[in-house]
Amino acid sequence: MTAHADINNVVDALDAGASGFVLKTERPEALLDALLRVHAGERYLSPGIGDRIQVVLGRRTQPTDVLGVLSPREREVFRLAARCMKAKEIAAELCIARKTVDTHLYRITHKLALRSLAELVRLAANLGMVDDGRTPSPEPASEV
Repeated sequence: MTAHADINNVVDALDAGASGFVLKTERPEALLDALLRVHAGERYLSPGIGDRIQVVLGRRTQPTDVLGVLSPREREVFRLAARCMKAKEIAAELCIARKTVDTHLYRITHKLALRSLAELVRLAANLGMVDDGRTPSPEPASEV
């Protein structure tokens, strides 16, 4: 359950094995419905998320293949760095030390053979993970 519906986070979580997403803005019955569906082996997405996921998936070129070498935390740092956040901002967002962010960024660039953060942003854009700037990007989501 989440208050935010950042579509890239939803897709990443589904890629990582999440079975559903419920927005906090939905009625309590929606959470019960989601839990029952997931328990029955189905996938549940709040209305509106499913359509947006199809748009993102259409733009992506198998990011799970490319980003599969990254740990979940490295993917999180990758996503925030792709939004052009500074290491200090990423550290504050994730409640971790700045030096830890620097270590993650070093490992990310090494694992993906990137020479700079600009290349990281370009890769994220090629994977369909960067907002085109026409619509504001919602904040991160968490999985059910």
